[in-house]
Amino acid sequence: MRKLIVILLAVSAFAFGLFTAPQKTFSAPLVAPPISLAQFDKLITDAAGKAVVINVFASWCGPCRNEISELIRVRQQFPVEQVAFIGLSVDNSMHALQKFAVARNFNYPIFQDDGSIAPAIRVSAIPLNIILTPDGNLFLRQEGAINEEKLSGAIKGALAAR
Repeated sequence: MRKLIVILLAVSAFAFGLFTAPQKTFSAPLVAPPISLAQFDKLITDAAGKAVVINVFASWCGPCRNEISELIRVRQQFPVEQVAFIGLSVDNSMHALQKFAVARNFNYPIFQDDGSIAPAIRVSAIPLNIILTPDGNLFLRQEGAINEEKLSGAIKGALAAR
């Protein structure tokens, strides 16, 4: 399952140059067209050697909306060379997701699930946060909102687990 998650996340980010772009040049409305399980898998593969934070959310989800600010702050704490953040929206409406992305000013890439990813990674509640070690092993899987302190600590733990 760990390798599946790793493989699942890796697809589109490099196609859009999102993992190598400096944090300061990331623009908020970078929402790619809905991505498939295979593309998600490539996102993870392309992030090999980095800790990976996957946040599954929806723009209409209250706890998700509150948590996004914490994720944006934590993203600023870690170099893009060490940690990749991936937002995966389960929104049905691209328009709602785009509007939410602009309003929140994301500093990491977000993608819309085409409907194949959430079942494959067994999303049963949102928000869902998954953290992978740089070796691609599962370090943390948490359903429900995560706070800034716990997220930051988990990323540090994942990086130390090399």
